[in-house]
Amino acid sequence: MVEETMKRQISQDFEFLKCHLQGILLFGSYTDDSYTIRSDVDICLVAGERSVKEIFNMFLAEGVTEK
Repeated sequence: MVEETMKRQISQDFEFLKCHLQGILLFGSYTDDSYTIRSDVDICLVAGERSVKEIFNMFLAEGVTEK
C-alpha cells in the first residue's frame, strides 16, 4: 500500500498540472511495496486531449525540469 506521505508529495509536486490532466497514476515498486533505497518513482500523467508537447512545455514553464 502506498504511504500517505508519498501520495501527498506527488499531489504537491504536480499541483500546477492538476487542472490540465485527467489523472496521475503511480505504478511500479511503490505500489506493491517492493521498493528499495535505489528505486525510482514511476508516474504516468493521463493527459487526455492534450499533447505530450503541451504538457512538457508546462513543465518547462514551471521550471521543474530543463530542456
